Amino acid sequence: MDQNVGAVHGDNHAFHNELRRSLVHLVSFQPGNEKPFSVAAIPIVSVNGFCYMISHSKVFRQQDAANWQHRVIFPDEIIVMLRIEDVIIQGSLAAFSVNTTAELPNPVKFSEQQVSHNQEVHTVNFEGVMEPSLLVRGRVTHVDQTAFFHDCTPGSFTALGSPVFNERSELVGICCRNDGVIGALNMNRIAELLSEINEDMVNMKTQGEKDCSGEPCWLLNKVAGEMFNTKFGWRFGSWDSQDWN
Repeated sequence: MDQNVGAVHGDNHAFHNELRRSLVHLVSFQPGNEKPFSVAAIPIVSVNGFCYMISHSKVFRQQDAANWQHRVIFPDEIIVMLRIEDVIIQGSLAAFSVNTTAELPNPVKFSEQQVSHNQEVHTVNFEGVMEPSLLVRGRVTHVDQTAFFHDCTPGSFTALGSPVFNERSELVGICCRNDGVIGALNMNRIAELLSEINEDMVNMKTQGEKDCSGEPCWLLNKVAGEMFNTKFGWRFGSWDSQDWN
């Protein structure tokens, strides 16, 4: 774990515990390399034994990625193997679902507002395979149309796509660059990428390349459609299983 990463505890204990019940640990191993890539995956829908998640796509775009092992570790420490064939990538965003007997995590709350300059934000250090996560506090330094920059202490967890949360424990972005300053995709850009993933799935179904009648694909279409067709679309945390029937 990076030694210079400032952990936030104490006044953020409840915030940290809430995130630990929501985030899923994604651990990727390269054959012959004992040091894994580790990042937090973001559940956006948990229903009927399926957990639908998004993350930065970097870990899935490594050289020889098809031969890597990807493990999804739920908050109750149940592990599910993830096949690269089940990961859908669009630019910097990856989307995937797993079927599990694990206790499904609470979907992450999505912010209905974009970040503003000097706003307090937190990244999540999830580097250790089974170690507790740490919150890292910082502030927004610059806001762009599809991204923003912040001064949270960098580490490999930000390079791999740490989620970024506001002070209300709502997701406001996903880290996407780590050179000098940390850049993050904002929620508008995440919604656009999910919509493009949805379009790709529809095209594959039309061309007979993939069966989208199953529940994971159906959830994908539902999620992307709702995100794209509402002003901000960050409603998933308030939906229950009845909304998906």
